Amino acid sequence: MRPDDPTPTPLGPDEWRRLYPRLRRFAAVVADADMEPDDLVQDALASVLASPADPRHPEAYLRAAVVRHATDRRRRAARWRDRLPRLAGPTSTSDRYPSDDELLARMAPLDRAVLHLSIVEGRPHDEIAGLLGLTATAVRQRAHRARKRARIVVEDERTNLREVLS
Repeated sequence: MRPDDPTPTPLGPDEWRRLYPRLRRFAAVVADADMEPDDLVQDALASVLASPADPRHPEAYLRAAVVRHATDRRRRAARWRDRLPRLAGPTSTSDRYPSDDELLARMAPLDRAVLHLSIVEGRPHDEIAGLLGLTATAVRQRAHRARKRARIVVEDERTNLREVLS
């Protein structure tokens, strides 16, 4: 199933069994640490089933829906964090250095999705654009900016580590 294929593909039980493992891995990458990938995939499937028309490309539609649901949950959690008062101070006084997980957690779900599809799955920008409902130019820009931000964080971490060790 390719994004440029004009023939519609029904989302039947066999198609769902084939897509589910890939969608769950994708959701695990896109989701924040406090989100369950299975919940995101389930919400995306509910979006497909609630839609009056069958999408031409269920996988692309589901991937885009997973990103939308992850983004919505992230925004909702941020609103709640802003509303709740901070009752306790910092729980730890030791220095912390960002890990790969923290680096990814700082990125928006769409940026994580673009990096996962391009780096891990090795998909070209044009195909990623079709899967996420973006233009190829937007995909290239997001990938470039996300890599640049990651490099800056890693370089800062290295500099801090050198200062601590010297």
